[in-house]
Amino acid sequence: MKYPIFVSLLVVLCTSSLSIRSEVTDVSVTPTTINVNINTGITRNLVWTVTLSENDALSRNGEILAPNSIIALESVNQSLLVGAPTNRPPQPVTVNELLTITTNQAQTWWSANIRQLRYRRGFSDGSESSIAAELIINLVEDNRTTTQQGLGAFKVPSNDLRIDRIELRFTDDSKVRFVEQHSLLQAELALSYKGIGTLRGYWQVAGSESIAGDPQFRNLSLVNEHLSALQQNKILSPSLPTNIVGRHYLRFCVTSISQSQLNQTSSTTCPSEIISTTIGYQIFPEKKKTPLIQVLKPDTNFTKPDSLFSWPKIPETQVYQLQILKKREPDSYYSEANLFLSNANHSAKEFVLIRGMILPSSINETVLSNYVINSLVKNEPYFWQISAYNATGQLLAQSKALAIQFN
Repeated sequence: MKYPIFVSLLVVLCTSSLSIRSEVTDVSVTPTTINVNINTGITRNLVWTVTLSENDALSRNGEILAPNSIIALESVNQSLLVGAPTNRPPQPVTVNELLTITTNQAQTWWSANIRQLRYRRGFSDGSESSIAAELIINLVEDNRTTTQQGLGAFKVPSNDLRIDRIELRFTDDSKVRFVEQHSLLQAELALSYKGIGTLRGYWQVAGSESIAGDPQFRNLSLVNEHLSALQQNKILSPSLPTNIVGRHYLRFCVTSISQSQLNQTSSTTCPSEIISTTIGYQIFPEKKKTPLIQVLKPDTNFTKPDSLFSWPKIPETQVYQLQILKKREPDSYYSEANLFLSNANHSAKEFVLIRGMILPSSINETVLSNYVINSLVKNEPYFWQISAYNATGQLLAQSKALAIQFN
């Protein structure tokens, strides 16, 4: 059952039209948290501060939502109109709202096992987008207990934020990563906590250099995260630096919890090892892509034993290697010596080498030798591939493995 929420406005609502050029740049609300006794309800003044330019902004309605939901439990069907600033824009302009939550409403939510809600308003210049702010509503029960002094004490849950667990892992859920140079790499911070408040800290990184065995961290980015009453949260890191080969470390360092500032000797030193966490990653050199040899013959599947194999000449080549390959059968065994590792649009260890020929750089066309021909079976599917190597044995270029069949 829904009950009406009564809202009184303490401002004069203007009737002037909105301009689509109005720029709402920021919205905030005071207070950010209110406690509601389910046996008495509450009427509370809210102050919305809207920063805008030379035109008006409108909030058509407010919404009461559960902590982890985007669906409104209740709607406050009362508009708030914010007049344009009189001073040089942009300027913050305040508008007041009296929010009343009845006893029936509070007890209905309490019966549904809801202990916390959010009250949210969005302000817009008339365009489709809007900027919103919200406050937290804590529901509490009026249980009176006797203290040692015999005085009544009202039980209100503490809003003080307390971190119970902090853990850092990479996005694949590992604590150690080995990645290629210039790869995308991110990590995720998992938090378990009690209460409500703001967590502030830094993502920090360090390379293999150290002083007295300790990595030298530098700040990567600042975190300013509001933690609601969900008691768990995950924070995604920015992209981590992967341009320098070697060992690296990532650390999340908490610098303050709510309004409690932790002592810190420098901007890159963690004030508390208890609420910091570190993981490592290794960067290995980026694999250079081998240039592709194209315009090969034969380029058809059916080939005669006397067919001519040709390819374009590759500069700086010392020798060419022509290979006849066969596709590896599933679940079959080949020794590592016979496995062919192809990098031309084929998976590693997809082919097995049958026969090969080494040719000097002056030759870029040839027929297969009798030794190679005699090793092949008619009408069996094969592949051929040409590779170019320089004088030091470095691979300069390589073709795709093309299908052939001898008949």
